[in-house]
Amino acid sequence: METSAADQQKEKTDVNKFDEADSLYRQMSTDAENQYVAFKLGNEEYGVKILSVQEIYSLPVLTRIPNTPPFIKGVINLRGDVIPIIDLRTKFNMEHQETGKNSVIIVAKTGAEEKNLKTIGMVVDTVSDVLTFSRDNIQDMPEFSSGINTRYIEKMGKIGDRLVILLNLEKLLSLEELTQIDSISRK
Repeated sequence: METSAADQQKEKTDVNKFDEADSLYRQMSTDAENQYVAFKLGNEEYGVKILSVQEIYSLPVLTRIPNTPPFIKGVINLRGDVIPIIDLRTKFNMEHQETGKNSVIIVAKTGAEEKNLKTIGMVVDTVSDVLTFSRDNIQDMPEFSSGINTRYIEKMGKIGDRLVILLNLEKLLSLEELTQIDSISRK
């Protein structure tokens, strides 16, 4: 049975629509991989991949846990889940500053493997926006002396005059720190 010219044209149109949809999906996936939630700590701007962020939450009252590392501010109950809250200022050895009216918690997943993902909250001064970086605007982190710990810094993003430190949440916490957080979350 032969196909008519109209049927052949319809097949071509269907294939083109599929190709367009596939291309759009790949573009959206690429965009999401290059999108970062930007936030500030002091005068410095940081970013975390939008795909790892679950939500941004106004700063609630924290429950302090004794005998935890100084960078763990406490925990919150987020819809029945106990979420450890990380003070990034302390983690990054920055000057202590009281949280302000614009301070929020970014709730995100961290960990190197899907089965070992942990949900944490990170206290930040303010969230600025969502940034999309082209590949040309993302650069490797400059080399520093071996005494400076930059393992959790993935890249540097540039938009206009802005430099954004792009964090790798998989490397933000050491295995020992993740184990401590896991034991807090189970209590």
